[in-house]
Amino acid sequence: SRLMPYIYSTAWQVTKHRETFIRLLAFDFADDKEALAQGSDSYLFGHTFLISPVTKAMYYEGTDTPLDLPKEKDVYLPAGCGWYDFWTEKSFAGGQYVKTPAPMDSMPIYVRSGSILPMTEPMQYVDEIPDAPYEITVYPGADGHFTVYEDSGDSYDYESGAYAEYDLCWNDAARTLTVSARRGTFEGMAETRTLLIRAVGGKTTEITYSGKAVTITL
Repeated sequence: SRLMPYIYSTAWQVTKHRETFIRLLAFDFADDKEALAQGSDSYLFGHTFLISPVTKAMYYEGTDTPLDLPKEKDVYLPAGCGWYDFWTEKSFAGGQYVKTPAPMDSMPIYVRSGSILPMTEPMQYVDEIPDAPYEITVYPGADGHFTVYEDSGDSYDYESGAYAEYDLCWNDAARTLTVSARRGTFEGMAETRTLLIRAVGGKTTEITYSGKAVTITL
């Protein structure tokens, strides 16, 4: 999965801070009555993604014979923040329903403004390519924070402190992304990693991260 850095880092937050992977919209948008009414129709995947899968087929009138899956879906985007279509990166204001394409080979996925999403080349398991470049995409509209977590991927050594973390912090007003100094180490850790950093709609900046703090303007 290209989302391996996001998934693995989020899994660490579940382990360390009792976070959740699958979250009702009510967890983060308790004051939005329309968000509360969504039930399980849409859910949050970590703090970044809003997922709204198509789970009901259309039927021929008066029969139980499936006609087809819907080709689009009305997705509610909670108020209080902006949202981006993950596939097109088009931005939307929160607090509205958005008619979203829902073909067979994808599903409606939105990203909350202020999110910082680390991705990489497709991997079948965590340490398949230990020093693979990370693509860091910032979704402007709010300040943001994400902690990248890394370990050897094949042992329980993390339980005794053999892991590393570093923070990605987005200042929306200044349009700067700060990569903090790395904390911790583990056997086989990539000492340097290429980071391909961009804000949605902007150009990509490439840096070589060696564990020292760095701030870039996007």
